[in-house]
Amino acid sequence: MKCDIVKIIVKSNSNYNCGTGFFINNNNIITAAHIIDINNKNTIYILFYNAIIEVEEICRDNLLDISILKTQNKMINKKIKCAEFSSIPIEIGEYCYTIGYELTENTLICKTGTIIQKSSVNNELFDQLKTSIQCSKGISGSPIFNKSDKLIGIITWSENSICGCANFECIKIFIDSYLTNKKHIHNHCEIQSTPLSVIDIIENKIMRLYKNVHGALVTKSNVTNIKKNDIVLSINNHIVNNEQSIEKICYQKEGSLSFSVLNYNPKSHKYDVLKQISVNLKNHETYSPYKSTNLL
Repeated sequence: MKCDIVKIIVKSNSNYNCGTGFFINNNNIITAAHIIDINNKNTIYILFYNAIIEVEEICRDNLLDISILKTQNKMINKKIKCAEFSSIPIEIGEYCYTIGYELTENTLICKTGTIIQKSSVNNELFDQLKTSIQCSKGISGSPIFNKSDKLIGIITWSENSICGCANFECIKIFIDSYLTNKKHIHNHCEIQSTPLSVIDIIENKIMRLYKNVHGALVTKSNVTNIKKNDIVLSINNHIVNNEQSIEKICYQKEGSLSFSVLNYNPKSHKYDVLKQISVNLKNHETYSPYKSTNLL
C-alpha cells in the first residue's frame, strides 16, 4: 500500500461505530467526522497491524465532514507510510480507487471506479467530488486515490451507487491549516489564520471576521442575527476569501451590507441553512487588516 490505512473504532457509552482512516504524517490520521458522535463522550481506537491503539480527536470540520486524530509515536513501533496529495488536476472519467474496512470486517478491501464530477474551489460551498465507487458501511473515511496512487479525495458519503466527499481543495486547506497552526480544535471549524476583515461600528456594533476554509469565521459580533462562530460566505455578493473585494467593502460608508451567513447551532454543533442578512450602515467605519495590526 502507498499509505497506512487503519480501522477506526469509536466507543460511545455501550455503543460502537466503525470507519476507516489513514495517516497523513507520523502522528495524525484523517477520517470522516460523522463516525464520531460529538454529543457523547467517546473513546476512539485504531486497528493498526493487529494492534489496538487509543487515539484522540483534536480537530474537525463538520461542513467538510473531516476529522483529524492524533496518536503518540511511542505507541507505534513501525515506520509510518503517509498519504501523498495529488498535485495534478482531477479529470472527469479518470480512474480512481479506495481501500478501507467494511463495518464487520478486519481485513482491507479495494474498490475501483471513475470520477463522475469534480470539485471546483470557485463553485458553491457544498460542491462535491463524486465517483462511481460502490461503497458499503465502514468505508467512510477511506482515501480515494488516482492511478498514480496519489490522494484525491476522502469518502464521506455514499448514495445510489456513488460516493465522494466535499470540495477537496477545501479539505486540503483545512488539513494544511491545522498542520501549520497545530491548534486543538473541537466540534466545528475554528481554524483561523490571518484576519480577513474587521467591520466596526455597524449600527454602533462590532463584527470581526477571520479567514476560514469556507469563507470567514465570525470571532466577535453583537450584530443582530450574526453570532460568534457563524460563517460568512459573502458580503454584497463578494466572496469573502477574496481580499481585494473585502478591501472595497471596508470603505463603504453608506447604504447597507448584505451578508450570506451559515448560522452555527451550539446544541447540535452543526451549521443551519444559509441565510441572507441585511445590515444598515450608520456612523460606519471599517478597518482593513492590511492597514492595521491592532485587531485582537
